[in-house]
Amino acid sequence: MRNVFDEMKGIFSNKSQAVTQIILVNVLVFAFLFFFRLLASFSDDGQASYAYMLRWLELSAPIHDFILKPWTLVSYMFVHTGVFHILFNLIALYWFGTLLQDFIGVGKFKSIYFLGGIISGVLYLSVYNLLQYNDIGQVQLRLIGSSAAIYAVMFAAATLIPDYEFFFFQRFAVKLKYLAWAALLFSFLDASSGLSHAGGA
Repeated sequence: MRNVFDEMKGIFSNKSQAVTQIILVNVLVFAFLFFFRLLASFSDDGQASYAYMLRWLELSAPIHDFILKPWTLVSYMFVHTGVFHILFNLIALYWFGTLLQDFIGVGKFKSIYFLGGIISGVLYLSVYNLLQYNDIGQVQLRLIGSSAAIYAVMFAAATLIPDYEFFFFQRFAVKLKYLAWAALLFSFLDASSGLSHAGGA
């Protein structure tokens, strides 16, 4: 166990491992929420306790909720409640984040990641509260996950090196610019997700 903590300490003390650091924070938050929910399930009001914990981390659409919890404009980026949700997000972050970090450096990569997530959150709040998009039931009342920040990273990489190719199954080559746009358009199958991802992109 001590070796694990030493390795984590080494990762966070190494400024060149920004992608790994962000991935690790996401994993730690996911593990905390998972075990909190597991322990809470043994009590009668366990589900309510878990929901209460989430409310302090997720970005809520109603503006009065956000005013009480302004830190959620950042914290929502590190919250995942499903295994596949975090798995696919962190795989994408590793692919595109490593690529972008190697190309532009650690500092600029971090700026793009966090600004993408924050701008997406602001767009989400604006659409819900100013345009009353919620009247047609298209915007969810909460926003969680690192997807928007990852889309910011992906589109930054696609802008800088659009013809970079990913090989799938060691046979099919897809250029980054096409992969990025296909992923964004596909995300609009769910309006709320598409809106968030477009904000990041």
